[in-house]
Amino acid sequence: MEAMNVFQFKKLNNDNYRQWKLDIKMLLMERGLFKFIGKSEPVLAEGATSREKMEFEHQKCKALATIYLSLEESQKDLVAEAETAKEAWTLLEEIYEPKSRARIAQLRSEFYSIKKQPSESIGIYLAHIQQAAKALKNAGKSIPEDEVAYQMIENLPPEFDNIVQQIYQLNDDEFLPDKVRTILLAEEGRILSKQAKEIDNSKVLVTEEKKNIGTLKKKKAKFCSYCKKFGHLASECLLKSTKNHSLKYKTPLPYSSKMSAIYASALYADSDETEWTIDTAATDHFCNKKELFQDYKELKNKSAALGEGNTVICGIGNVVLEIKRNSGKSRLTLLNVLHAPQMRRNLISGRLIDKAGLTAVIKNKKIQVNYPSGDEMFIAYLKNNFYVLQAKALKSSSSNLEQIDKVPESHNTSKTGNIELWHSRFGHQNAQDLIKMSKHKSVTGLENLKGSLECCDICKVSKLTKKPSKELPERTTSQPLELIHMDVWGPSPIKSKSGISYFLSIIDDYTRKVHVYVMYNKKNVFKYFLQFKAMAERQLNRKIKRIRTDNGMEFISKEFTENLKSSGIKVERTNIYCPEMNGVAERYNRTALEGVRSLLNEGKLPANMWAEALLAFTYLKNRFIHRKTNKTPLELWCGKKPSIRHIKRYGCLAFAYVPKAHRNKLQNRSRPGVFIGYALKTVGYRIWYPDEDKVKETSMCSLSKNRNG
Repeated sequence: MEAMNVFQFKKLNNDNYRQWKLDIKMLLMERGLFKFIGKSEPVLAEGATSREKMEFEHQKCKALATIYLSLEESQKDLVAEAETAKEAWTLLEEIYEPKSRARIAQLRSEFYSIKKQPSESIGIYLAHIQQAAKALKNAGKSIPEDEVAYQMIENLPPEFDNIVQQIYQLNDDEFLPDKVRTILLAEEGRILSKQAKEIDNSKVLVTEEKKNIGTLKKKKAKFCSYCKKFGHLASECLLKSTKNHSLKYKTPLPYSSKMSAIYASALYADSDETEWTIDTAATDHFCNKKELFQDYKELKNKSAALGEGNTVICGIGNVVLEIKRNSGKSRLTLLNVLHAPQMRRNLISGRLIDKAGLTAVIKNKKIQVNYPSGDEMFIAYLKNNFYVLQAKALKSSSSNLEQIDKVPESHNTSKTGNIELWHSRFGHQNAQDLIKMSKHKSVTGLENLKGSLECCDICKVSKLTKKPSKELPERTTSQPLELIHMDVWGPSPIKSKSGISYFLSIIDDYTRKVHVYVMYNKKNVFKYFLQFKAMAERQLNRKIKRIRTDNGMEFISKEFTENLKSSGIKVERTNIYCPEMNGVAERYNRTALEGVRSLLNEGKLPANMWAEALLAFTYLKNRFIHRKTNKTPLELWCGKKPSIRHIKRYGCLAFAYVPKAHRNKLQNRSRPGVFIGYALKTVGYRIWYPDEDKVKETSMCSLSKNRNG
């Protein structure tokens, strides 16, 4: 269930920062917490009592919590590490109000494209202009006051033409935004007053015409003496004419409280027991024959609302359906089906189909329900204004009941396809580990996968070795940051598009979580280590105890060595010409390069995209099960299972949304690109546009399942 918004305004998302900023400001002011996001944070006076200190800390935490809770789920990671309201406020400002030329260009475009909408008042229209001008000023580019005044009168509707001509006649010292605003508001008041008088006059004319027409005969409304409702007579009442009028139970049903109007039709229209009607508004599945149930449990004194009456619910259980398809027969198990013997139709709830993560496509007089992988589950065809699934209920007990949101046991024809799809999405990592991930539910959003992956040409091309790899070494640690493995790979035989030649891999021994930093040269190793150290110790509230590296010059430099000593970090270095002593990092570099080759081959991308592929593979690796722990590195690091519902096939065709400020009304709303990874600084995807050879991050895009970019 979606969390209730306790605020009286819309939470922050990718599109409403300006309005959210104003709303949250007002809320913090109302609660007396605005001081915590000001230019300088408040400080307690010397000699403050313990009670005053406690109250101060309470307000400080309350200010941060207010900001955090006013964000949509997709935005909360942006401030998850902030410790104060001021820090969270600054982070959001840097993301949504960056002081850059690109930002200024966008704001200028927005400022000059503001037009008065027919439904908004002059006051709202002028407020939009002044807010846009203020946003430009905050970004470091002030708009002259006369330019703001010109914009205020630039795009007004025709009824303001006369007053605009008068405004043009103002002296230079009067042609200011405040003066223009006052004149326009006064003119709007005059126009509205004139329109109101015209409406009143039209009403008078209409009233006089009606008086001349004469008195109209009032039509007597139909009233049912049986159900006490208007619109029909007792002789026409369906509740009276059917045997179902004797329903007497009024106790609310805990499984379902309201049903759609289609149920009224379902109550009276006969259907075969092999017909199951899809109702997109139904909150539960319904079956009218007890013998079709499995694991049946009787219920007493239960009823459900049905149109203008109720229907009795006698029990609850599971129903196993056998569906015939072109590829053979498959089974579908409906769980917690309600037994309603007085209903003439069996119903499948569209709401529960959606809740299970399945997709339903209505097209060409049919509903096709698909698995999350895109494979077909079943098709319901239009019949007598209902979408009907033809399925036979299996009356004998089944030993392996599958929920509607899992792949049925007999759905083996698409198993290999599912494994191939997820194997591809995860950068061609080990298929058996992928099946183990599904079995152990190591992530959320992954299907129930079984079977085996017979052949993968991309893996053969990208990973084939002259002898099998050795068994992975056992972990020697019991907590994160007890031991960190580090290694540098490079130089690359081919530089990336941005000139990258090296990458630094940092691996935590306990969780096996990997952090990768791409570099132009080895001089940046110490800088990136400090970044990792600060981030990791802050996230986990622990200190790094040991690091293991080779004897590369980048790891034995004076500044690196002195920093480790001052931090109390023990250093373990490998012997010369014995890289296997740093086996975890060396093995990851090899795995990463295999993954990079696989992703580039999968997406048919050039070799100079290797740095992007490396970052994408590392993102996937941290969300992939480790065979020694049966958990993902991210779960061991963060303490919760990651979701992989957003994982897509590398190199697929992407259509990214083009904001209104960057297109006119005749231009397309999206532009094609290539999906090359997951956003580093925001929530979304990294899209490469080959035509201009640029990479941009966006969350507003549609990714193709099968087509390459």
